[in-house]
Amino acid sequence: MIGTEYVTKLNAISLSNDSVHRRIADMSADIIDQIFQEIKAAPLPIFSIQLDKSTDVANCSQLLVYVSDESKLQKIAYLVDIFAILNELNLSLQGPNTTCLDLSEKIQSFQMKLQLWQTKLNETLSAFYEKNSIEPDKRNTMIISVKEHLHMLADEISSYFPNLLNIPFALARNPFTVKVEDVPETSQEEFIELISSDAAKNDLSLMSVTQLWIKCLQPYPVLSEIVLRLFLPFSTTYLCKTGFSSQLVIKSKYRNRLNAEDDLRCALAKTAQIISDLVKHKQAKPSH
Repeated sequence: MIGTEYVTKLNAISLSNDSVHRRIADMSADIIDQIFQEIKAAPLPIFSIQLDKSTDVANCSQLLVYVSDESKLQKIAYLVDIFAILNELNLSLQGPNTTCLDLSEKIQSFQMKLQLWQTKLNETLSAFYEKNSIEPDKRNTMIISVKEHLHMLADEISSYFPNLLNIPFALARNPFTVKVEDVPETSQEEFIELISSDAAKNDLSLMSVTQLWIKCLQPYPVLSEIVLRLFLPFSTTYLCKTGFSSQLVIKSKYRNRLNAEDDLRCALAKTAQIISDLVKHKQAKPSH
């Protein structure tokens, strides 16, 4: 496939087990040498070690060691913190009952934190590092690096969620904090009736906002429909992802020809089967 010219060149390369082993050993020794040189050249000659043990296919014990010097640890420390924050944010957005209102509030909160951290970086790195943990000659470089990353992260978040501030979630969360002129004109009269109702104020303190607006659907239909349309869209693909996890269990490599449509529907649907209706159309079979 690659031609006789390349075959000739490949045949000239020594590929015996000993030759390959020697070349791998040479590369390994070079890596060790570079690591030692980096540690010796570091302004603060300290390093961290991560190690664990296991056994290989021949049942021989193996020890695996990772080494990182101080200059890399500073960047790693920041990345560990920021990824932990992102992971916490991501988990808070998941769940079967998460609404677009929940997503909007959490994303806007995170955007405000990013702005706060960038502002604080003009003075200190205390948001991510302990005082005096970074040498003075490296502080400015680290501040610039972290600030650039936070700015890039803020831009990425804004590109994914560009119109959050334009969505009237304040009305959905607490209508008693909204001005009449900020409500669509077609529902302003219903809005005035709602905010004048002591019963509605009491309901807001006793039930969730979704339950409140469902209850308001009959007395305030136009206003309630506007709000409920905000709650209706799925905020994430959480249910689909958990559904695919169930599919991996139902349709395994041992059942790879299975059409899993019915199985998945029965496993994932929240609708309970009406067994009494199903058995009406079945004929009982006596035992032999």
